[in-house]
Amino acid sequence: MESQVGFSDYDVFINFSGEDTRNVFVGHLYNALKGRGIRAFIDSKDLWKGEDIGKLLSLIKGVKLSVAVFSQRYVESEWCLKELAQMLECHKANRQIIFPIFFKVKTSDVKNQTGCFQISSQMHSEEEPETVSIWKDALRAAGDVSGWVFDDWDDQSELVEEVVQNAWIRLEKVPLIDAKHPVGLRSHVESVLSLLSNTSNSSSMDVQFLGICGPGGIGKTTIATAVYNCIFENFTKSCFLEDVREQASQQNGKISLQKKLLYGISRVKTNICSSTEGSRLIKDRLQNVKTLLILDDVGDHIQLNWLARDLNWFGPKSRIIITTRDQSVLSGVPESNRKIYEPAELNKEESLRLFSLYAFSTDQPPDDFMELSIDLVGTTGGLPLALEVLGSDLSMTKDEGDKLLWNSMLRMLKQIPHDAVFEKLKISFDNLHDIEKAMFLDVACLFVGWKVETVISIWEACGFAPRYRMEVLKRKSLLKIRQLDTWINHKEFWMHDQIRDMGRRIAYNQRPEDPYKHSRLWSRDNIMKVLNGCKGNEIVEALLLKFDVNDSTCLHTKDFEKMPELRLLQVDGATLWGSFQCLPSKLRWLSWQTCPLKKLPDNFYHEHLVILDLNGGFFGQAWNNWHGNKETFIWGNIESWRQIWIPLQQKTHEDDPRGRRYKFPDDDDDDDEIYRCRLIMHVSLGFYHYIPEEIPLEYVKRLSLEVDSRIHHKDERITDCRVGVAIEGIIKLNHLNHIDYIHEFEGFDWFGFQLEGKNAIDIAHDYKGFIENTDIEFTVRGVNLFLVKEGPMFDTHQFSTECHCPGRRFLEIIRYN
Repeated sequence: MESQVGFSDYDVFINFSGEDTRNVFVGHLYNALKGRGIRAFIDSKDLWKGEDIGKLLSLIKGVKLSVAVFSQRYVESEWCLKELAQMLECHKANRQIIFPIFFKVKTSDVKNQTGCFQISSQMHSEEEPETVSIWKDALRAAGDVSGWVFDDWDDQSELVEEVVQNAWIRLEKVPLIDAKHPVGLRSHVESVLSLLSNTSNSSSMDVQFLGICGPGGIGKTTIATAVYNCIFENFTKSCFLEDVREQASQQNGKISLQKKLLYGISRVKTNICSSTEGSRLIKDRLQNVKTLLILDDVGDHIQLNWLARDLNWFGPKSRIIITTRDQSVLSGVPESNRKIYEPAELNKEESLRLFSLYAFSTDQPPDDFMELSIDLVGTTGGLPLALEVLGSDLSMTKDEGDKLLWNSMLRMLKQIPHDAVFEKLKISFDNLHDIEKAMFLDVACLFVGWKVETVISIWEACGFAPRYRMEVLKRKSLLKIRQLDTWINHKEFWMHDQIRDMGRRIAYNQRPEDPYKHSRLWSRDNIMKVLNGCKGNEIVEALLLKFDVNDSTCLHTKDFEKMPELRLLQVDGATLWGSFQCLPSKLRWLSWQTCPLKKLPDNFYHEHLVILDLNGGFFGQAWNNWHGNKETFIWGNIESWRQIWIPLQQKTHEDDPRGRRYKFPDDDDDDDEIYRCRLIMHVSLGFYHYIPEEIPLEYVKRLSLEVDSRIHHKDERITDCRVGVAIEGIIKLNHLNHIDYIHEFEGFDWFGFQLEGKNAIDIAHDYKGFIENTDIEFTVRGVNLFLVKEGPMFDTHQFSTECHCPGRRFLEIIRYN
């Protein structure tokens, strides 16, 4: 053999004593390794005669795996001991794998240098004591490594087969291909590794599941790949199973996935007759093994159950990493054994760098393309997939004359996402329930930036059970809720730009230029095109339009007759004529804020409408000469019972700036009409810090409020009234910092004082209170008085408080700040 041996020429080095194992065991092992295509090195005295041992030790440094065959005459060989010391050094420095085989010797003898492994002073007398000490340390360390013990009665062929199979598996464990441009990847990997190492259980031996969750294109697979490459060598067995969701959708996908997992961990093809058998085999082969398993793009918890159903399927310290769009995939894993990581989008600098690497193969765009590049990157929202696709598409168009093409691409991306990105993101949408799809499209097209509670009220009017559906959208990374002000607990809907644009493209039905085919309309130009075209839109479900105060555009209810699916309509500030009977029967929410009409029409009625918002209306008269209605109308239809909430006029009292004066309508024209209503007080309480969820219910029941008021009678008498009001009917305090309370009076009775038309009430707002037996302080943030007119399906000429309706319910008040 030539002395020049390359470091990569061999996979396995076999360390053995030729005197008692070359022809008995090692020769069979060498031939079996060679038969599996594994390049193994076996020493020969003729081969190395005259060569320096340094050449042999250099060869050990280049292999991935070493086999140490300990036999009865092993320590007699100086070469064996020098090789073993080098193997242990490589194991410590480079994680080289060592397979110890104890061939007809005791493990304890190797570890403790007893019996035939005792190194006497005469055996290697020419060696320095330090060298002998190193050899003893190497024997001690090798004795601690788990390996194979062979005795006279064991089957040698079985041992050879098992060693070769394990060598094949360990040598096949190679790093996966890393990301081409790992921009921003390091921080994600460090975060995941930190979660994997910081277990919440008392035992560090527990199995841990970790979900990398987020929308398509955020880089979940890239992160999982990088994590795998960092830690796979620390596990006895490892497997990265790609595209679980896609493979599961194929014929016999369940069994096919189980076969691939079993092959990935054992490198042996396994026949499976049923998924039940496949699950049993996975458990049997992994339940005592420290395993790293990565399941990429898992669609639902059923797919996870096929491959990793329980913690007891895996050995101690195993780690199972799942990439998914839906956090509920891990819902079956005990909370103490699961963690969630949600990668954030790239920031502006990282986004520009990643785009530039794909488009220009440099960290930054050239100066003459810098401005265009920044604008294009801005359309991606920091989504790595969008940056990669966009940069790759434009990589062949970098000449000065290609700027027209870049500008064309920019204009297109401002309207709709790139085809490749759209198809990737749409996968999550396709798996939604029909109602969840409708809610998603409502937010994407209409409600980004709207208050959450306002939109919930609108969806409830449509019968959507929105709170549960919202959680589904959130778990699937299609919807987020942001809190902008911790004091008023202002929460609003938010979407990633690419997710929002994907939804709008779906609403366009692939035809952005044809608003007659859009399922939602929010662009004024498109809306007016449809209304003026008189052709209608057979599929539109929502239309939102606002007019300026000086806009003279007039709309007619007949314009909406040819929109049978319309359930949400906003025409704020519009002049709207015609009978409300012309509006579609599916309409549930109508917003007509800043209504310019001086008087609401007599035919102001729609049988199926649930919420009518007339906030900020200019009308001076409503039904039967109602005056002073300048702010909020809420009209509801719940279980065939309708209410109108009419706020009393209020203004700051000049004599007492702390309070406000509420004026009752003039009853001269129709005294009976006023007394068909009843009085309601709405109080908003604000807290100085978040309310802890653990406040006992008995404390909540002690919440009380002191109302300081002064009644101005129409005969100029003044009555002071100060009473304590118990805040009743609150089952629990949510983890918020404000609550709203509705106090209902009997008719016009104000805490024992009967009010009449033209009366006015001053109410102080500037006072505070505490929840008894707690340190939680609150203040009154607002008080509103309403006159409530109600009845079962009444019209403006046929209303009577004598009517009663079984199962009567009150419409939830909508707050406007």
